[in-house]
This record gives sequence, structure tokens and C-alpha cells, in this order.
Amino acid sequence: MATALIGLMLILAGTGCVSVPPTRAINGDGFSAPALAPEHIALISWNIQKHKGAGWPAFARRGTAAQRFETTSLLLLQEACEPRQNPQDALGAAFAAADLGWVFAPSFRSRFLGCGGDQATGVLTASSARPVSRTALLSQNREFGITPKSTLVTRYRLAGSADTLQVVNTHLLNFEWRSLNDYTQQVGAIGQAIAAHDGPVILAGDLNTRNAARQAVVDRMVAAHGLKPVFGKALAGRTKAIIGGDLALDHIYYRGLRVVENGVVGHESDAAISDHNRLSVGFTVD
Repeated sequence: MATALIGLMLILAGTGCVSVPPTRAINGDGFSAPALAPEHIALISWNIQKHKGAGWPAFARRGTAAQRFETTSLLLLQEACEPRQNPQDALGAAFAAADLGWVFAPSFRSRFLGCGGDQATGVLTASSARPVSRTALLSQNREFGITPKSTLVTRYRLAGSADTLQVVNTHLLNFEWRSLNDYTQQVGAIGQAIAAHDGPVILAGDLNTRNAARQAVVDRMVAAHGLKPVFGKALAGRTKAIIGGDLALDHIYYRGLRVVENGVVGHESDAAISDHNRLSVGFTVD
């Protein structure tokens, strides 16, 4: 009861101090390649809880983050705090050490509900290859009328191919009052972005599919565009909702690729690095 009351108080306190940055996508430098190697694309998708886990500082500053990221072709983060261009920013330093550039799509700024101060939270896609395009989608609706959620769509050249790979990194709305209309609208916008791309596609992130009704909305969209799940309904180790359902929240879907390294679920929640465990998989272009 006390935890719920504190949460409600934070929401009420944050109502008047949530702002949405006008810039929809921010580029960080550091890309080390013009194209992805199509024979092996290593991907991690992970909600990092606004860097607030008790184990995050040690994970970020002792080089563990850079070591984990350096073998990654594509790193999709949700609830990331906007990296800063200074050596004190642990996330930005990890990207630099791993030779990854990044694109950040802010969702909102808030002292209480976000990353604090003027630092935005949102979705971030880091990669070895520089994207040829980037599009940020902000949900038309907000959770409890307060906080929106972002989706980042990037495209990458594939070495030796005329095709490009579309990567959709998303954090879907978690709460709405009476229906799934807001959630369905956000999923529909992602479907429109996928429909506009003819080549291979990866869709991943925190989809907040905490119950069967939400999962069905996503299932219909991905089936309509020919995407398949990496993990299916397997729940072992995957992060589940605390309230409102007990299904897995995080997913990776794909089209036009082949899985060459089976999906793996991390153990970050055990070490309090984040309240979500990361998902990783290895692809090759089909």
C-alpha cells in the first residue's frame, strides 16, 4: 500500500513538470563502419530503467558495459537517459569504448518520472554502422495523460547488398484508462513504418505486452507484415509485469533474416542493474 501511495504521489508531483523535447532524434558520433556485415548481425535489446538500478554504476563504470557492447552490431535500449558529450557520462563512455555511434529519440523530461534535470529519457539505438535514415515516432497519447513513449526507426546499409535493414526500437505505452485504443494506435503507427520498407526488418523493445489482449494487438500487426518472433511464448528468465498480467514484456521480431545464434535472456535483474533482463540474438541476412 505504501509503495502504491508513493507512486501515486510521484505521478501527481510530476504532472506539472513533464516536458517533451522539440527535437525528435539526436545523433551521437562514433560510428565505425559505413554498413553492417550481413553474414553476422549481433543484436541486444534492453530496457535499462533510466540508469537507476543499484548495480548500474558499477556495471557502467568498471568497463562491464563496454565489454558487453563491443561485440554488438545493434544495441537497442529503452528508458535510456540522453548521453552527454563528456567523460563523466558512463553510457556515452561505454559507447565510445565499444566503437558504437548512437541515435536517441527522447520521450520526455521530468525531474521525478524521468532522468532528472534537463536530461531526457527515451529510446536509443547504438550501432557500429552509421544509419542512412532515422525517424522518431512519439505516441499520440500519454500514460495517465502525462508521459508519452517513443519509437525510433533507423535504416542501415548491408555490405555487398542493395537492400537496407530497417530497425525499429520501441517502448510501447503501459497504462491507459479503459481500453486498448491508445496502445493499438501506437502499434499501428509502427506497422505503417514497417509497411513502407521492402527489405529485412527487426522490431524489438519493451512492448509492454503484459496480458493476452495486448499481446494479440502486437501479434496481429507482426503477422500482417510477415515478422516472426525470436522467443515466441517462452517465459524462462524474461521480464514479466508486476501488475495487470504476467506475460513477457520484451520481444524481438524479424523478417528477411535468419537466426544463427539462438535468443538468450540475460540476468541483469538479479544484479539490480535494471528491472529488465536483456534479450540478445544473432542474425544473418536471409
